[in-house]
Amino acid sequence: PNLFSIATDGLQTVYGATYSPEQYFLKWRDDELVIKYGGDPKNKESSEGHLEVTLDSLLRPPNRLDIIDNFIVHEQTPEGINKKVARYQQVRATNKIVDRVKEDEYQKGLVWHTQGSGKTLTMFFTAWKLRYDPDLDSPKIFVLIDRIDLDDQVYDDFVNHGGKHVVRVTSVKQLGEVIASPEQGMF
Repeated sequence: PNLFSIATDGLQTVYGATYSPEQYFLKWRDDELVIKYGGDPKNKESSEGHLEVTLDSLLRPPNRLDIIDNFIVHEQTPEGINKKVARYQQVRATNKIVDRVKEDEYQKGLVWHTQGSGKTLTMFFTAWKLRYDPDLDSPKIFVLIDRIDLDDQVYDDFVNHGGKHVVRVTSVKQLGEVIASPEQGMF
Protein backbone atom coordinates (compact mmCIF):
# COMPACT_ATOMS: atom_id res chain seq x y z
CA PRO A 1 0.00 0.00 0.00
CA ASN A 2 1.05 3.56 -0.64
CA LEU A 3 1.75 5.19 2.73
CA PHE A 4 3.16 8.48 1.54
CA SER A 5 3.80 10.16 -1.77
CA ILE A 6 6.46 12.45 -3.20
CA ALA A 7 5.98 15.10 -5.86
CA THR A 8 8.82 16.93 -7.60
CA ASP A 9 9.50 19.26 -10.48
CA GLY A 10 13.10 18.01 -10.62
CA LEU A 11 14.39 20.69 -8.25
CA GLN A 12 11.93 21.11 -5.38
CA THR A 13 10.29 18.14 -3.70
CA VAL A 14 7.35 17.75 -1.34
CA TYR A 15 5.98 14.69 0.45
CA GLY A 16 2.71 13.89 2.15
CA ALA A 17 0.20 11.23 3.06
CA THR A 18 -1.52 9.71 0.07
CA TYR A 19 -4.72 11.60 -0.85
CA SER A 20 -3.80 14.58 1.34
CA PRO A 21 -4.78 18.06 0.14
CA GLU A 22 -1.96 20.13 -1.36
CA GLN A 23 -1.41 22.20 1.81
CA TYR A 24 -0.42 19.02 3.68
CA PHE A 25 2.40 18.18 1.28
CA LEU A 26 5.55 19.43 2.98
CA LYS A 27 9.23 19.93 2.25
CA TRP A 28 11.79 17.66 3.89
CA ARG A 29 14.87 19.15 5.53
CA ASP A 30 18.20 17.69 6.64
CA ASP A 31 20.81 20.33 7.46
CA GLU A 32 23.78 17.97 7.15
CA LEU A 33 22.75 16.95 3.65
CA VAL A 34 21.95 20.54 2.68
CA ILE A 35 25.60 21.36 3.39
CA LYS A 36 26.72 18.23 1.49
CA TYR A 37 24.80 19.39 -1.59
CA GLY A 38 26.06 22.98 -1.39
CA GLY A 39 23.12 24.68 0.31
CA ASP A 40 23.02 26.97 3.32
CA PRO A 41 21.04 25.59 6.32
CA LYS A 42 20.36 29.16 7.52
CA ASN A 43 18.62 29.98 4.23
CA LYS A 44 15.18 28.32 4.20
CA GLU A 45 14.98 28.49 0.40
CA SER A 46 18.24 26.60 -0.04
CA SER A 47 17.69 24.11 2.78
CA GLU A 48 14.18 22.70 2.34
CA GLY A 49 12.69 20.48 -0.30
CA HIS A 50 15.65 19.97 -2.61
CA LEU A 51 15.38 16.79 -4.65
CA GLU A 52 18.80 15.46 -3.64
CA VAL A 53 18.21 16.11 0.06
CA THR A 54 14.81 14.41 -0.05
CA LEU A 55 16.08 11.37 -1.93
CA ASP A 56 19.20 11.06 0.22
CA SER A 57 17.47 11.58 3.58
CA LEU A 58 13.75 10.85 3.45
CA LEU A 59 14.13 7.85 1.16
CA ARG A 60 17.30 6.34 2.66
CA PRO A 61 16.11 2.82 3.61
CA PRO A 62 16.56 3.12 7.42
CA ASN A 63 14.80 6.53 7.44
CA ARG A 64 12.02 5.39 5.13
CA LEU A 65 11.38 2.27 7.24
CA ASP A 66 11.43 4.34 10.45
CA ILE A 67 8.80 6.68 8.99
CA ILE A 68 6.63 3.78 7.86
CA ASP A 69 6.93 2.02 11.25
CA ASN A 70 6.64 5.01 13.59
CA PHE A 71 5.56 8.22 11.89
CA ILE A 72 2.34 7.57 9.99
CA VAL A 73 -0.96 7.63 11.83
CA HIS A 74 -4.55 7.06 10.82
CA GLU A 75 -6.69 9.49 12.79
CA GLN A 76 -10.31 8.56 13.43
CA THR A 77 -12.57 11.61 13.08
CA PRO A 78 -16.36 12.00 12.82
CA GLU A 79 -15.86 12.56 9.06
CA GLY A 80 -13.80 9.39 8.58
CA ILE A 81 -10.17 8.38 8.75
CA ASN A 82 -7.35 10.83 7.95
CA LYS A 83 -3.84 9.62 7.27
CA LYS A 84 -1.03 11.83 8.58
CA VAL A 85 2.71 11.59 8.05
CA ALA A 86 5.21 13.35 10.31
CA ARG A 87 6.98 16.56 9.38
CA TYR A 88 10.77 16.43 9.33
CA GLN A 89 11.01 18.32 12.65
CA GLN A 90 8.70 15.80 14.34
CA VAL A 91 10.83 12.88 13.13
CA ARG A 92 14.02 14.65 14.20
CA ALA A 93 12.69 15.61 17.67
CA THR A 94 11.26 12.16 18.35
CA ASN A 95 14.44 10.36 17.31
CA LYS A 96 16.61 12.69 19.40
CA ILE A 97 14.41 12.05 22.46
CA VAL A 98 14.47 8.27 21.95
CA ASP A 99 18.26 8.32 21.47
CA ARG A 100 18.71 10.32 24.70
CA VAL A 101 16.53 7.91 26.64
CA LYS A 102 18.49 4.95 25.29
CA GLU A 103 21.74 6.67 26.27
CA ASP A 104 20.41 7.37 29.80
CA GLU A 105 20.63 11.13 29.23
CA TYR A 106 17.29 11.90 30.86
CA GLN A 107 18.30 15.33 32.15
CA LYS A 108 19.21 16.80 28.76
CA GLY A 109 17.23 18.31 25.98
CA LEU A 110 14.54 20.75 25.08
CA VAL A 111 12.12 20.52 22.19
CA TRP A 112 10.76 23.90 21.21
CA HIS A 113 7.68 24.15 19.00
CA THR A 114 5.80 27.09 17.61
CA GLN A 115 2.02 27.31 17.62
CA GLY A 116 0.53 24.98 15.03
CA SER A 117 3.73 23.02 14.47
CA GLY A 118 2.37 19.68 15.62
CA LYS A 119 3.32 19.40 19.30
CA THR A 120 0.62 16.83 20.04
CA LEU A 121 1.69 14.63 17.16
CA THR A 122 5.34 14.93 18.22
CA MET A 123 4.32 13.78 21.71
CA PHE A 124 2.33 10.90 20.21
CA PHE A 125 5.15 9.80 17.89
CA THR A 126 7.63 9.99 20.78
CA ALA A 127 5.40 8.06 23.18
CA TRP A 128 4.68 5.46 20.50
CA LYS A 129 8.33 4.98 19.59
CA LEU A 130 9.45 4.80 23.23
CA ARG A 131 6.66 2.40 24.13
CA TYR A 132 7.34 -0.06 21.31
CA ASP A 133 11.12 0.18 21.03
CA PRO A 134 12.43 -3.37 21.63
CA ASP A 135 15.50 -2.03 23.46
CA LEU A 136 13.40 -0.24 26.09
CA ASP A 137 11.30 -3.15 27.40
CA SER A 138 7.87 -1.48 27.08
CA PRO A 139 8.24 1.45 29.50
CA LYS A 140 5.45 3.45 31.08
CA ILE A 141 5.05 6.78 29.30
CA PHE A 142 3.73 9.81 31.20
CA VAL A 143 2.61 12.91 29.30
CA LEU A 144 2.13 15.87 31.61
CA ILE A 145 -0.26 18.60 30.49
CA ASP A 146 -0.66 22.03 32.06
CA ARG A 147 -4.06 23.07 30.67
CA ILE A 148 -7.42 21.28 30.81
CA ASP A 149 -8.30 22.07 27.19
CA LEU A 150 -4.91 20.78 26.05
CA ASP A 151 -5.35 17.67 28.22
CA ASP A 152 -8.62 16.94 26.41
CA GLN A 153 -6.98 17.48 23.02
CA VAL A 154 -3.93 15.31 23.78
CA TYR A 155 -5.99 12.46 25.24
CA ASP A 156 -8.45 12.49 22.33
CA ASP A 157 -5.62 12.70 19.78
CA PHE A 158 -3.69 9.81 21.37
CA VAL A 159 -6.80 7.62 21.30
CA ASN A 160 -7.84 8.74 17.80
CA HIS A 161 -4.33 8.12 16.42
CA GLY A 162 -4.45 4.53 17.57
CA GLY A 163 -2.61 4.76 20.87
CA LYS A 164 -2.79 1.52 22.84
CA HIS A 165 -3.29 1.40 26.60
CA VAL A 166 -3.86 5.17 26.90
CA VAL A 167 -5.05 6.00 30.41
CA ARG A 168 -6.12 9.44 31.58
CA VAL A 169 -4.95 10.07 35.14
CA THR A 170 -7.34 12.47 36.87
CA SER A 171 -6.14 12.59 40.48
CA VAL A 172 -3.01 12.50 42.59
CA LYS A 173 -4.24 9.26 44.17
CA GLN A 174 -4.70 7.63 40.76
CA LEU A 175 -1.24 8.85 39.69
CA GLY A 176 0.33 7.14 42.72
CA GLU A 177 -1.54 3.94 41.91
CA VAL A 178 -0.41 4.03 38.27
CA ILE A 179 3.21 4.66 39.22
CA ALA A 180 3.16 1.76 41.70
CA SER A 181 1.35 -0.69 39.41
CA PRO A 182 3.12 -3.03 37.00
CA GLU A 183 0.71 -1.95 34.25
CA GLN A 184 2.39 -0.58 31.12
CA GLY A 185 0.89 2.09 28.91
CA MET A 186 0.66 5.80 28.19
CA PHE A 187 -0.57 7.98 31.05
